[in-house]
Amino acid sequence: MSFASHVTCRLANSRVIAASIPDFRNVARGVLKVGRPFELLGFRLADNHLHAVVFEGHEGAPEFGRRVELSLQPRLKPRLKPGVRFSHVYVKPIATQSHLRRAFLYGFRQEERHGTSLDPLFEASNLPDLLGMRILGRWTVPHVRARLPRIGRKELEAFLPVVPAETGLRLEVLADAAAAAVGAPSLGSRAGLVVEARRAAVHVAAKFAMRGEIARHLGMGVRGVRNLLSQEPSEDLVRAVDAQLRLRSAWAALQGARRPELG
Repeated sequence: MSFASHVTCRLANSRVIAASIPDFRNVARGVLKVGRPFELLGFRLADNHLHAVVFEGHEGAPEFGRRVELSLQPRLKPRLKPGVRFSHVYVKPIATQSHLRRAFLYGFRQEERHGTSLDPLFEASNLPDLLGMRILGRWTVPHVRARLPRIGRKELEAFLPVVPAETGLRLEVLADAAAAAVGAPSLGSRAGLVVEARRAAVHVAAKFAMRGEIARHLGMGVRGVRNLLSQEPSEDLVRAVDAQLRLRSAWAALQGARRPELG
């Protein structure tokens, strides 16, 4: 008898669901918003389909998939042609602990399996939440700890394309790191979480950079940086921004090393 499910969602015409960082983050926000009533363990978007593992049976799993599809349809409306809908939710029952473990890890291997590299930093998944790099889906952490206690942090970190940097942190990726920590497209809004992310970013950067440099890279004035430093940030968000900054600094260094020299 099954106790969990592997859910797959795809568009009826199997076209690519998302292919940009803002869309990846939009997908993650949508899944995490409607998935809260369910015992969601893990999810990741591949190019044209989404995998999710939920500790739900034959009633809860299809409903989870249905809500995900209803959430993503309007969020990705500019990308999707009128009339293109998701196909029927596919649910595969999970009846053993070993199958649960395999299905959970399988979801995070999607790009490797399909030979794609659209989302190397796992924006459209809950891996950042499980690693403390994003705060939106941290509610999935206790689910994984309870249902998959043998899955450790090192096993999850192995999915990352680089080892997060210990030194050489780059201010040019600070704004994106802060936006990623809250799943926002950018820091260019006054939404509550974005404001909190900006505050956390200032506190993280103040440990190694001058206020003027921080202000320039965050697109704000030095006075604004000073004001944010006088405010108490969320500790969880500071940790998330710091982790994203380290990941993106290492990724930027790798990408730079891969570029052929000019001239």
